[in-house]
Amino acid sequence: MAYCQAAGCYCCCTVKCGANNITELTIVALQLVCGCANAVSGVMNVDVSNKQLLISCSSAWQKYFADLEDHKKKHEEEATSKKCKVIETDIESWKKKEMVFEKDVESLMTDADNLAFIVQKQLNVLLVEI
Repeated sequence: MAYCQAAGCYCCCTVKCGANNITELTIVALQLVCGCANAVSGVMNVDVSNKQLLISCSSAWQKYFADLEDHKKKHEEEATSKKCKVIETDIESWKKKEMVFEKDVESLMTDADNLAFIVQKQLNVLLVEI
């Protein structure tokens, strides 16, 4: 049994969860609404001009949209974060490949210099450095 401030009464109602996307808090809120409507003998007898009820509904609606916006921003930040991680991984991969290529170039240049020195010795020819 839960207390409903808008109706000013304790309400009890049993609601079963038929869908997978309904959370426990949603069921509790639905039970409160159903219980309060039943406590005043049906939906048609609920006083919709009750200021406390209107303020409560407005506040709940604003909280819902604020939560929805927070969830949307969090989802966008996660997507952006994933994209950044992929880009960072690609950059690191390219940097590693660049390092390997630079080592290969240095190795090839050293080998070319050594071979040129050997040819120069064997043929007694002076090669021009570039």
